[in-house]
Amino acid sequence: MKKGIILCLVTALFYIVQADASDTKPRVAVLLFVPQNMEATSLMETIPTVLTSAFNRTNYFKIVERRIVDKEILLKGYQISSLKNEELSKIGGALGLDFIIYGDVKKGAGIVTVTINVLDIKVQTPCYQNTLAVSEGVLNDKLIEICNVITTRTIECFNHIASVKKEKEYVEVPYDLKVSQEDKKISLAWKYNSIQHISGFKIYRATGKHETYMMIGAVPGLSFVDSNPPVTESVYYKITAVYINGMEGRPSDIVDVRLAGEQMPPIFLNIIPDIKSAHLKWRAYPKSSGSGFKIYRKTAEEEFREIASVSDDNSKYTDKGLNDDTLYNYALSSVDSKGITGGLSAILKTTTIKAPDGVTAEGGKIRQILISWNALSSDDVKGYHIYRSADKTSGYKQIADINDRKSNNYFDKKDLGDLAEYWYRITGYNSEDMDTDMSNAVSAVTRGKPPVPQGPAAKDREPRKASIRWEIVNSPDDEIMGYAVFRSTEENGKYEKIAGIHKPEEGSFIDMEPPLKDNTLYYYRISSYNSAGVYSNMSIPVSSTTKALPGIPTGLSAKSGEVKQITLAWNPNSEEDITGYNVYRGKSEDNFFEKLAFVKGRTDYIDAGLKDGDSYFYSIDAVDKDNLKSGLSSPVTAVSKLLPVKPSGLRISNKDGRKILLWDANPEKDIKEYNIYKKGFLGISLKVAAVQGNSWIIEGIRGGAEIFLRALDETGLESNVSDLFFIEGIK
Repeated sequence: MKKGIILCLVTALFYIVQADASDTKPRVAVLLFVPQNMEATSLMETIPTVLTSAFNRTNYFKIVERRIVDKEILLKGYQISSLKNEELSKIGGALGLDFIIYGDVKKGAGIVTVTINVLDIKVQTPCYQNTLAVSEGVLNDKLIEICNVITTRTIECFNHIASVKKEKEYVEVPYDLKVSQEDKKISLAWKYNSIQHISGFKIYRATGKHETYMMIGAVPGLSFVDSNPPVTESVYYKITAVYINGMEGRPSDIVDVRLAGEQMPPIFLNIIPDIKSAHLKWRAYPKSSGSGFKIYRKTAEEEFREIASVSDDNSKYTDKGLNDDTLYNYALSSVDSKGITGGLSAILKTTTIKAPDGVTAEGGKIRQILISWNALSSDDVKGYHIYRSADKTSGYKQIADINDRKSNNYFDKKDLGDLAEYWYRITGYNSEDMDTDMSNAVSAVTRGKPPVPQGPAAKDREPRKASIRWEIVNSPDDEIMGYAVFRSTEENGKYEKIAGIHKPEEGSFIDMEPPLKDNTLYYYRISSYNSAGVYSNMSIPVSSTTKALPGIPTGLSAKSGEVKQITLAWNPNSEEDITGYNVYRGKSEDNFFEKLAFVKGRTDYIDAGLKDGDSYFYSIDAVDKDNLKSGLSSPVTAVSKLLPVKPSGLRISNKDGRKILLWDANPEKDIKEYNIYKKGFLGISLKVAAVQGNSWIIEGIRGGAEIFLRALDETGLESNVSDLFFIEGIK
């Protein structure tokens, strides 16, 4: 390790002398090295620490603190793990850097692999790149050795830029040069627009405006303190810019300062700290005849420099654009009517308001996160702004404005997801809506979806319904508010919600409205839901097949030829829970069937009271204990017994001097007899004889009469009347 340090020191020695001559050292920042795996996490900060220590020993570089660079990265919304050269160049330009050293590290199988990059900010191209693969035990020694190479390479890049720009004509000069006196020291401050193009500034001094100016110092920044000014009444100063190629620009305007005049400084009363600002208050020294006041500020990084000049009618000033939680020293001086600046007042100090601290985020809740912080004590704080992001380092957006300084917590319920991590940062703000820096980032994870209901089951073969049950979900009181039931006709098909059960203690449901289809397979899945209406994933599917309809009855028969009735018979159904059969009758096969009867415990039925000789169609269905009906059986037809045909062929015949009424015998084989009627007065008929043959000896007819016949069969059916036949009276 010592050998590596010596090499770095020797390599830089010549250039150190040159750098000290102008005090314009290259400004370098070393970033955290990005770990490429978990094992390398411990080295992400070790590597830049070793490199920074080695570079400091060379005394060639001006090392810029990493916290300053980290802050600039955060302000620009970049992520250190994925910085590009363009983004690094913007960061380097904003901070006045010459080089940025960055890289990544990977650790595995006893070997550490480090990639080191040096970006030249001025030309926005790499100045040096190398990959180092060594054991962890010798890593630090190798890093120190590589310091020699990096130092040499950056010197070459630095000088190359100077040669490239050698012919350039520089016209910009430092401006707005201001001076102030503090005890026996003189502070100078100035402005310059294109500081990224120069190496630094030279300061020249003279005791007369037109006398010879001697260089008394060189600085990289915009201020300088002359700690040993000459003992004269007035001192004159001018500033030049030194460019990267070594050329020196034209000098600034000359300014002068009168040393230790009689003008008494103002009485500095107090300073009130605020957010990124400080409120100063003073009063002029009694009997002072000054024409105004100058205000000076000092920080830990720089000496007193003039920050403002106000007229003599002012006694207050607010210094803005300050950093949070930073100690600032202030002093005042009076300016007499000739513009001569007097000595400094008493020095007062103050620390600006810090960003909120003690920030915590509590997760594990349903789509809400509780953010807490320590309330800021200053009365100048008006409230707080809450910022949220899905990423720790970038993408923060304001989600809330808390208009109460004493508030110290906030429930974020705005558009949060389930089992999701959110990052939060907080700022305080004042009445001018000026914010502090953001607090440290904290994160919390919301609760995930509710648990999936377990143990789902479904009952089979229920009539036009399905009974589903599941295990009750045990969870915090605020989580499960109920369950939802989903149904599909395909196991892997689309499931539609059919019911919501709004009782967390309920673990069953009957699917019955509208009635389900018979003998149909249904699939069911269950979800629980919480107080935010978030549903769990659906349970595994369970199935239920509804009860089938009874089978259609078979063997239905109908007996024809029965007197005023038809007898039906059929086979019994095989189902054990059949309670009976419905019998239906119609006048044709396509005619509407009306229900005749419900037959219980039998498989036959007599349809009585029918018309003679009419045709009838019949069908039946079976009914089970759940009142499910089968389909209708195939229709059968039957005809009730016909009436005998009416006698015909009536005629008169004489035999042995007697008149005989003859007629044709009926075709029916079961004709028992023929009834002979005489038509009487007012249409009243009188039966006058009953004969078994097809002739009748006319007797008892006086004066003539109208006769008609009706055939009677053995079942008692009597035909319609024959045609009327007139018989003359018998003497």
